[in-house]
Amino acid sequence: MIELKSKEEINKIKKSCKIVKMVLDRLREIIKPGLPTIELDEEARKIIEAMKEQPDNIKPAYHNLMALIEFKNKNIAEALESVKLAIKAAEKTGDFEQISYAKKIDGQLKTSQNNLAEAIDAVLNSLEIDRKLGNRAAIMWDLDFLGNRYLDMNKKDEAFYYLYQGYELAVAIGDREKRDYFLEKAYLLLK
Repeated sequence: MIELKSKEEINKIKKSCKIVKMVLDRLREIIKPGLPTIELDEEARKIIEAMKEQPDNIKPAYHNLMALIEFKNKNIAEALESVKLAIKAAEKTGDFEQISYAKKIDGQLKTSQNNLAEAIDAVLNSLEIDRKLGNRAAIMWDLDFLGNRYLDMNKKDEAFYYLYQGYELAVAIGDREKRDYFLEKAYLLLK
């Protein structure tokens, strides 16, 4: 079913696109060979933060993007702060996809800190949201993440539980590659 956007939603999308265009135009002016990507990231951040009116619908995605950039640059504390801001902004706008995405990023950040229990909690929250949204690709990612984190903790029964669910989902949607991946991982746990 095609969902039509209201005039207000269309105007928000237009406003967001104008901001993205402004950022890309500015980055196009300064980009040159050898320029570190972190400088482009910082310039984009400055441009967006300098705008007085950030549309609510881009704030969660912006904060998630900043979390990924900080994670890539090994600034874990700042990445975690961006995740918190993304969740707060997404809750304000009711953007459950961005909340789920922030929880996935949080899970990866916690894994990088070897805090597997908190990583699992974050992605279990994401899985719950993704199931409500019916986002099968995101559910598959969650199940893979959970299975692997439980493997990292040597909790084979829990790992099998999530990996087998991934297998069943892959079968249901006809994804042979993912089906084989999950089956192989689950099978190895039975040995």
